Amino acid sequence: MTPDFTLHDLYAICSNSPRTSALVRSIHGADAAWGLNEHLLATVADYQAILIWQKTKDGQKNRNRPKPIERPGVKVSEKTTGTAMSIEDADKWLRANGVGLE
Repeated sequence: MTPDFTLHDLYAICSNSPRTSALVRSIHGADAAWGLNEHLLATVADYQAILIWQKTKDGQKNRNRPKPIERPGVKVSEKTTGTAMSIEDADKWLRANGVGLE
């Protein structure tokens, strides 16, 4: 360190570096550049793609659904299949959990 550049100066630079800086990327990786704005923008783009897809023949037949934009640290869940619950079973389950259909 020099009189013109102290440890306090280094700390100020490191602690106030933007997410997109080379310093932050070297410490946290490229995923650090994704903040709230980037996640919200990706969500808007995903929903817009779904809205457009719903108006197509594929969308009306629930085929070829658009894939969401990949986000760092978020795993895309694979589509699972199952069986539908009957109204009677749903009513029993809801009553057992304190909700119940009236």
